[in-house]
Amino acid sequence: MSLPSGAVLAPGEFQKIEKALESLAKDAHAPREISAKLVLHIHNEYPKLLYKGKKSVQVANSEEEEQATNDGFGAFVPEQPKEGEE
Repeated sequence: MSLPSGAVLAPGEFQKIEKALESLAKDAHAPREISAKLVLHIHNEYPKLLYKGKKSVQVANSEEEEQATNDGFGAFVPEQPKEGEE
């Protein structure tokens, strides 16, 4: 069994689990249940910023993103220095 995508054990929790298993291996009456903390993270696709030159627009869904893309907006692309500039 593994954790679902977006869930990870909080720092130190893995060691806590290992210690509990060691205790149980030594003593059959050791606690069989422990609490462990997880850190959850979900990447939300929207809202999203799209760029066209120095202009930007925030879109809230795929329909708005499609319209903005049709209007020339897209992912941020840093300006490249002109020849001779650094």
